[in-house]
Amino acid sequence: MKKLMIFLMGISLVYGGIVHISSNFVEPQDNVITYSGSVVAFIEDDNVHLWASTLTVSKYAEDWRKIKAEGLVSVETTSMIATSDVLDYDIKDKRGKLSGNTVVFLSDEDATVITESLNFDLDRGIYSSYTRNTMFRKDVEATSNIFTYEGSSMVLKGEVEATSGETRLFGGKAVINLDENIMEVSGNVRAILKDATITGEKLAYDMDKEGTFTGNVTADITREKSRMKVVSEYLKFDTGRGRYSGWNSSGKVKIWKGKTYSESNEFNYFKDNGTAELIGDVYVYDEEKNIKLWAERVLIYLDKDEMKAFKARTEIVTK
Repeated sequence: MKKLMIFLMGISLVYGGIVHISSNFVEPQDNVITYSGSVVAFIEDDNVHLWASTLTVSKYAEDWRKIKAEGLVSVETTSMIATSDVLDYDIKDKRGKLSGNTVVFLSDEDATVITESLNFDLDRGIYSSYTRNTMFRKDVEATSNIFTYEGSSMVLKGEVEATSGETRLFGGKAVINLDENIMEVSGNVRAILKDATITGEKLAYDMDKEGTFTGNVTADITREKSRMKVVSEYLKFDTGRGRYSGWNSSGKVKIWKGKTYSESNEFNYFKDNGTAELIGDVYVYDEEKNIKLWAERVLIYLDKDEMKAFKARTEIVTK
């Protein structure tokens, strides 16, 4: 079978686009040209390379500007490499949509997005998906209902779930600052760490194992034989060092361990030895032992039923 090579030049004199197309077969009509069989296309002005089983070029507003490719579609631009079942592309406004089994590699950010469909605007450098998607970048894997990449940020919205190392994050929205490698999560945020679960209104996470929660923060810290609950306005965690620190702009941090309730200006937890440190105007009430304690500093040991107080006074409650 003889291969027919077609070169379509000067698609529109208005914007001077040149498209080179080769295929096994071509069927020209008044307002549409259909190519089939091993289609290869190159859009010069946009530097877009395209491979597909079939491709149509059609007129819109008297201009040859609409491209539709189907069947094992592959697309390569200066910033994107993608595969999908279908591609719709407008040569004039440089906008397109990939549909069906879409996989996109964003080469500028070394990120991959897997989704059902994705829209792109080559002029503005915007990529967006409005179907459930999964994004991979470095050691981060994140899923969301809506994904947008523009400039130096990625925005994920709707039932966001992200994994970074051993940290799992959940929220309503996540904004990733690509220059600073920081993820800001908002909307009923929850973080599941190896030894703690933390909830709050917002989280700034630098994706290098450190993060800071703000707003109605609750942390449940677990050890093999005990657990501790901490409520504060701010809480910082460092999974690399195994440390948690809580504080308030006003009021005290509240801590529960078993039947012991405590308050302090600052809270620190050290994972390596399972010790909680309470600093500043500390108050402790041990309901089981009927003891109240006031001190400048208190150490609570999670692996054993012990604590150590500094500059303290106590009150024994008798029944």
